[in-house]
Parts: sequence; structure tokens; C-alpha cells
Amino acid sequence: MSDAFWSADEPKAAPSAAPAPMGEAATTGAARAADAPADVLRQACALLPPARGALHPRRGVDLALGTGRALTTVHAPRGFGATTAVRAWARDEIRHGRPVLWLSARAATAGRPQRVTAAEGLAAWVDDALAYLGHGRATDGAPAAPEAVADRLDAAGVTLVLDDVGPTTRGLLGAVAGVADRMGRARAVVVTTARPHDGADLTLDDLAVTADEVTEAAKAARTDLDPALGELLTDRLAGWATGVYGAVTTLAGAVARGEAPTEELVLSLVRRHRVRALQDVPRDVTELLLDLSVADEFDVPDLALLTSVPRTRVHLDRLHDMGVVVRTTGRSGPLYAIRPRLRQALVDVARHRHPARFRARALGVAAERLERGETRRALLLELESGDTMQAGRTLSRSWTTLLDGGDDAAVEALWSAVGTVPRTHLPPRLVPLLAAVRGARGTRTDRAVGASPLPAAGTLPDDDLGTFLDAVSRRRSGRREDVVAIAQAWLAPAVVAGPSEPPADGPTCAGPATLALLALQASLAAIELGRPGTASRLAQRAHQESVAGGHLRLASAGAGLAALAEALGDDLREARAWLHEASTLPGPPRWWRTVAGDTAGLVAALEAVAAGDPERVRRGASSEAVEQSAGTDLWAVGLYVEAAAGVLCAQPEPAVDHVRSSLVRHGLVRGTTDRGRGDAPALELAPPLVTVALGRLYLALGRGTTAAAAEAALPDASALRTLLAAHVAIARDDDESALHAAATLTTDDGLPVGQRAEAHVVVAEALHRAGDREGARSELARAASFARRHGSLLPFLWSSPSSLDSLVEAADDATRELLAPLRSAAAPTEVRFVHLPERQLLVLQALADGLTGPEIARAFFVSRNTVKTQVREIYRRLGVHDKATAVRRARDLGLLDPLNRAPGQDR
Repeated sequence: MSDAFWSADEPKAAPSAAPAPMGEAATTGAARAADAPADVLRQACALLPPARGALHPRRGVDLALGTGRALTTVHAPRGFGATTAVRAWARDEIRHGRPVLWLSARAATAGRPQRVTAAEGLAAWVDDALAYLGHGRATDGAPAAPEAVADRLDAAGVTLVLDDVGPTTRGLLGAVAGVADRMGRARAVVVTTARPHDGADLTLDDLAVTADEVTEAAKAARTDLDPALGELLTDRLAGWATGVYGAVTTLAGAVARGEAPTEELVLSLVRRHRVRALQDVPRDVTELLLDLSVADEFDVPDLALLTSVPRTRVHLDRLHDMGVVVRTTGRSGPLYAIRPRLRQALVDVARHRHPARFRARALGVAAERLERGETRRALLLELESGDTMQAGRTLSRSWTTLLDGGDDAAVEALWSAVGTVPRTHLPPRLVPLLAAVRGARGTRTDRAVGASPLPAAGTLPDDDLGTFLDAVSRRRSGRREDVVAIAQAWLAPAVVAGPSEPPADGPTCAGPATLALLALQASLAAIELGRPGTASRLAQRAHQESVAGGHLRLASAGAGLAALAEALGDDLREARAWLHEASTLPGPPRWWRTVAGDTAGLVAALEAVAAGDPERVRRGASSEAVEQSAGTDLWAVGLYVEAAAGVLCAQPEPAVDHVRSSLVRHGLVRGTTDRGRGDAPALELAPPLVTVALGRLYLALGRGTTAAAAEAALPDASALRTLLAAHVAIARDDDESALHAAATLTTDDGLPVGQRAEAHVVVAEALHRAGDREGARSELARAASFARRHGSLLPFLWSSPSSLDSLVEAADDATRELLAPLRSAAAPTEVRFVHLPERQLLVLQALADGLTGPEIARAFFVSRNTVKTQVREIYRRLGVHDKATAVRRARDLGLLDPLNRAPGQDR
């Protein structure tokens, strides 16, 4: 009989001789019947393997074994605590009155060839053990069918634990599974070092000791161990139970002798117990593991580069069978990987034991992988080697292949490597690149303040990675115009620049992927600037370059962003066309979905807003795409949708609160030296797309002063500022200024259709208020033609409900029919303007904070009389006579809003 007895690949042997005895305890005690349950439990305890040292609670193992499955398989090499953990669980089961039938395949076979099938051997062992527990033997000549074994176990009400199943007794796995399938109330647990065909319920990773369990074990040994040191201990020993608990015992002895549990002591214990662990492993296997740990994953051709250990494939297959190595399917064949925690421990050993060999082999395999075009795997090896310069060169040459979507796992794999390799191994631009392709969450960077000026077009660096990182940094710090200028220097100006924008010269040797990635960043910047036309042209260029270079997943990102830009420009027909184009391509890269979120969902939300129906608007604003946009670089679009919903659904107050809190959360705050004022968000750094929406919300609330402050924070000469200024002028009854401002936009063919249509509506409103009904009707008809062609009614909805009703009455029949659904029965809101100088705003805020006159004088280093004069002037401007009424009136007017600033002050 071969060593592969009972293996899954070998035919069953014919039954002949009786099976080997289960062991001395079973044979000598088989005739003793135990009638009382207590005797049964004592006999079950006698079947448990002897405990080696203290038994430590393993919550993860106990939880998995306590699920009540008919069969639970535990797969791990010897020494990783599988038997010990299951024994501790079995002991607790017996203590609670639930008997456990423990069998050892190694003890039962005694390493001798057997002449019965696995099912017959299992049936004989179960029969012997049940007889030992006092349940009698099976009827003579009864078949060893799985049903019969399952019935006996059910009748006894026991849990069968089969331990020490290995490669030579692999057939027992199928035998136990056949019995478990037929069990009723009984259950089975198998502990095996051979890989089950159907997978295991508990593997090496599940058996790894956790930091909490280490801390508890140290406490039981009367040693206080810092949780961070407990984590270090279990990580460096890969969670290996024998080593971890051995190190804890040694540590407790050292502490008892007066040593302090320091990091240095823990690391010395880790090294000592790792050496002990490796001494129990054959030398060839140890060297093979250390050599293979260089690579996070490897295939068969890599073996010749990684190691010179003989019989590599034989050892590798055994390691895979034991669960130490995981095998998956790659593009060109099977891929292997050592389990991550174990690999990190091996890497630590290899770096210290053979540093030169480790480095040389890592770089050799990395070079081979670069030749095969496997950038991510090559870069990971270079990071492990510690050759920072080589890793930096690879990153500079091949960074676009990490982002083009061809290897979707690249970014996450590199993030994982950043957390595991020493910091000194990281090239300087790796972490900034990885941060650039993750959604910007939380506080925004304030590098825009005092940042270096943008270089002239002819002096921009020709390093494409540096340019990309610079563009991302400038965009996220508020210097969005710079990013568009960088794009104009790198891309063809005829495609990127609008009709009124001058061309720019720049590098022309960059590859399609580089140009596409830069164009995507510039398109995001243009969206935040409220320039959807420029954003669409840039996104279309990204799509064009990606298709030309064969990067179809980047092309999908460009098409989706072009659709969003068109929807923001109120050209819904063109937006749908670009969404259709995106649907014909593979999905965008995974990292882009974290940066931009669900662009198709945002387009759908904008379509709902553009329809003008309040119910659709609410559903669009509360959609999953809008909610998730808060954690992406398109958070400004989500706020724009929610602000528009607040205006259109007559709920501006909660929308203002939400936008304001979002701006504060994104770090758009600057401190002031004036006491009592607090921190005021610097709207100049906020995306203009959000600022204009905020101004419209304030107009809907009737807070004209704050709306004017929002308008003053918008970029000079921008269409958004001109339109908001025109709305503010109409609210001030300054129809002539509104007409003059908006009329200049109606003839600008470079503007998006939505902004041109809104300009026509504003002109119509100003003319109607001035008594020119024919002129108003003509302008309104032009705006309606844009709406019919492009599918958006949003430009009409920015006007106040009362003004829109008046315009609809003055419109021609076709326009009146188009706009009839937009008419509202809401009461008109009076827009009020009250200007207070900055000093009076500070005093007013101090009054609202509850400060008295003398306290205000001390805070601002002025006399009490000066404060009294300021307070009297505040009362006069607000038209009130006491403090409480003044504070209430100021809140109603928005003067205490933290976003409010006096125009021209502190800017």
C-alpha cells in the first residue's frame, strides 16, 4: 500500500482484516459500560488529547464551532493551535453536559497501511469509541454505511471530532462529510492538515491569535501588556498560537524577574520564538518559504528566479495542501501567494537573515515582471527590496498603467504595501499618487493660501507624474483656474479652450493615458468652477485620448464626466448621448469610482431637478448617488443638487444649514484675530458651483445681504457671478443694473445653454418690471426655445415664484403652455438688505453671544461709550429698540450667519 492511502485520488481497497485499534484507552475500556451521564462525560474527557500548557480562550474559534453546523472543517498546519483550540472548545462542551467523541486519525492508523476503506475505518472507530462511552456496539455484521454511523451518533447525542487528518488519510474527509449529511442532532468537527476539496470553515487566518487574546493571556500570567505591544507580538509571529503563547509565557517570566515589558523585549522574544518555529520545519521548506516571501504573489516561471531549493514544485504543492500557500487563477496560469500575515513574518526574517540575497532576488523578479508588463507586481517587489530609487523610477515611467483600469487591484494593493513595508522603502511620490486617486474626504487642504504661483506655460515641467500630482493638489486646495491652465498647456488648445479663451503652448510628447488623466482632473476643476462647457470639452478630450490609446475604461470615465458636465449646463439631450456612450464601454477604473462616485446617478438627479416637479426633485436630491457624492471629489455637485432642491421645494432653511455644515466640514475656514467673530468660512476657496447655489438659497430665504456676500465671493467676470448679481439687483429693485448685467450673457455663444437661457429669463424679468411686455415676451420665447431643444426648465426656476408667475402671464401661448407646470401658489418672500459695517457685525455677534457692554469693550479694547454708540447705530439700522429684538431681527436677516461678511470688508 502506498503512502497515499485513503487519498481522494486512490480507489477504495477491498475490506478484509479488522481495522486497527483506536488506541489503548479505547481497547482497554471498551467493555466498561457507563450508565450515568456523569460517567459518560468523564469517559469523554478521557478521550481528549493531553493539554500542552495552559488553554487560552479563542473567541473566534468558539464562535465558529458554536454555530450548530452539521460539519465544521478546520484546516491548518500543525503548530498553529488548531487541535488546542478545538480541544478547549470540546472541554467546555463536556463541562456543559454535551459529550464529545474525540478520535485521532494518526493514533488510529499508527502510520501503518490499512486494508479497509475510509468509511469502514471511520465506522469501526466510532463503534469502539461509543462502546467505550457505554453505548454498546453495533450489531455484528452491520454495514459501515454512512446512514448507520449517523444514526448511532444521533442516538448517542454526541459531537464527533476527528483530529489529525493528513494527506495520507485524506479519504476520511469524504467519509465524515457523508456521515454529517445524514446527521440529525449530532454534529462533526474535522481538524485536518490536508486541504479539503470543498474548502474549510476555519483556516490559518481564522486561527491567528488576536491582539486582544494576547493581552488577556498576559493578564492571566499576571503581566500588564500594552495593547500596541500585543498587536506587535501577534503580527510579527503571524498569529501563530504556539509561538505567541510561548512568547507570552517567556515575557511573564521576564517581568517576574523585574524586566519591563518594552518593545525591545517583545521583539527579542519574537525573534527567539520564530527561530524555534523554523527549527521544527525541514530546512529545504524553510529556505523555500523565505525565498518565496520576497513576492506577494508568484507563478511557476517566477520560481526559478526566486529560489534554488530543489524539488520546489513538490514542496509548493505540499504547502498549498497544508493551507500555508493559497492558489488562484491568473492570466497565464495559476498564481500562488503565502498567506499575508505569515508572509510578513517571513519577510522580516528574510530581511535580517539574508538581506543581500533578499534584495537581489526581489529586484531580479521585478525586472522580469516589468518586461512582462506587470507593473503593479514589479513595483511591489521593488518596495519590498528597499531600493527606493528603482521603485521611484518604475513609478515615474509606469504610473499610468496603474490607473488606466487594466489592473483594477493595483491601487488597493499598493495602499496595502504602504502599510506593511518600512517607510524608508517608499519613493517620495507614491503616497501622493495613491492619495490623488482616492475620494477627498474630510478637511480640505489649505495649500491654496500662500501657494506658489503657477509657472508660465513655457516653463511647466515635462515630468508627467509631477504635473498630474500638481494638478490634483491645486484643484483640491482651491486653485482650480490653475488646473485648467495646466490642461491648456498639455492638451490641444483648439479642443480645450472655449471661443473666448486664448490658446496655450505646452508639452506634446505625453502618452494618451497621461493626457486623459490630466484632462479628467481639469474637467473636475471646471465643474467646481461652474464652467460646464469647459468641463465637457475636457472630459470629451479625455474620452478621445483614451479611445485612441486603447484605454477603454478611462474612456468610460471621460464619457460619464462629459455627461455630468452637460447636465450641469442644462443640455440634457447631450448628457443622455454621453451616458449612452459610457454604457457601451467597460466600466471605469475602480479608483475613479471612489473619486467621482456615481456620475450616471448624479445626471439622473440633475434631470429630476430640471423637470421642476417638486416630488421628482425631492427624490433626486435624496438619491443614493447624491448622498454618496459627499465622500467624493464631486461633493460640490451633490451640494448643488441639494441646494437646488431646497429652492424649488420651498425648503431653503434646512438646505442652507446643510450646505454651511458641509463647507465647514471640508475645512473651508480661516481664523480671524478679532475676538467675538469666531471663524468665518472663506467662500473664496469654496467651489463657485456651491457658492452660487448658496446665494440663490439666501435669496429664497429673503436674506439679500448674505446673498450679496455670496455674490462678492464668486470669481470676477464669471458668468455665475454675473447671473447671481443680476438676481440680487432685481431683488434690490435695480432693474437697470440687472438688465445691463444679464444682456451681455445672452449673446455669448461660448456659454452653456443653461446659463444663456437663464440670462434671457433675467432680461425678460427686468424688461417686464420696466413695463416692456413685448421685449419680455421675446426674451422669454428665446429662453423657452433653449428649454425645448435641450430638455431643462431649471433656468426658469431660479426666478422667484411671483416673478415667474408674472412672466408666464406675459408670455406667448407656446411659452405659457411650456411653463404652466412651474407656476407656484407659494407666498412671495420679501428680500431684505441691511448693511452693517464689519465692526458693528462684530458687536452684534457679541450681543448674540450674551456679552454685556463692558465685556464687549474689554474684548475689543475700546471704551464703553464707543460700544454704546455702536449698539445705538445697530438698533437704528435694524429698526429696533432693545437687545432681544435686535438679535431676533439679525437672525431673520441672516446677519449672524457665519457665512455672512460685509461686502468689501475682510476680503
